[in-house]
Amino acid sequence: MFVPRLTLKWMGLAGSLVKGAAGLAAAGSLFLAAVEYADQGKAARAAETIRLIDRWEETTSGVLTAYRSLGQRLTLALAERTPALDGTRPPEELAALLVADVLQQEGAADEFERIVYFFTRLELCIEATLCDEHTAAIFFSDTVDTFMKNFRSAVLERRRSDPHFGSEIRKLQIRLNRSAAGQDAFDPDRPLP
Repeated sequence: MFVPRLTLKWMGLAGSLVKGAAGLAAAGSLFLAAVEYADQGKAARAAETIRLIDRWEETTSGVLTAYRSLGQRLTLALAERTPALDGTRPPEELAALLVADVLQQEGAADEFERIVYFFTRLELCIEATLCDEHTAAIFFSDTVDTFMKNFRSAVLERRRSDPHFGSEIRKLQIRLNRSAAGQDAFDPDRPLP
C-alpha cells in the first residue's frame, strides 16, 4: 500500500501534537494535585488549631477557667490595694508587686503554669506548621496580649531561674500580632505593628 509522504508528515505532526497535549494534561494534573495537597494541609492545620481552641475552652483542661480566675484575682487585688499603693514607686514596679502577691494566693501559681504551658504548646504547634497561624491569631491574639501585659513581670521573674521560661509566649505574641495585622512573615527582629 502506498502512503504519500505528505500524509506521513501530517501523521508525525499529529502524533507530536497528541504527545504535547498529553504532556500539558499531565502537567495540569500535577499542578491541580499540588494545589489540592496544599489545601488539605491548610485544612489539617486549621483543624488542629480548632482542637487546641476546644482544649482551651474545655472545663476539664481548665485553661480558660485558669485564665479567667487569674484575671479576677488581679482585678480584686487591684481594687483592694490601689488606695494603699505607694505613689512614689514606678507603675511597672507596683504592677510587679501586685502580680507577685496574686501568684502567692492558693492555686494561682498552678493557674499561671497551666496558661504558660498552653501558650507554649500553641506556639510550638504553629512553629512546626501543625497549627494554622491565621486561625490562632483570630482567636488568641488579644488573649495572649492581655496575659503578657498583666503577667510579664511574673514571666521575667521566673526567667531568673529558668532562662527560657516564657520565651515561646513572647514569640507567640509577636507572631499573632503580625498575623492579625496581615503580615505573614515571622521575623523576630522586625518591630511590632
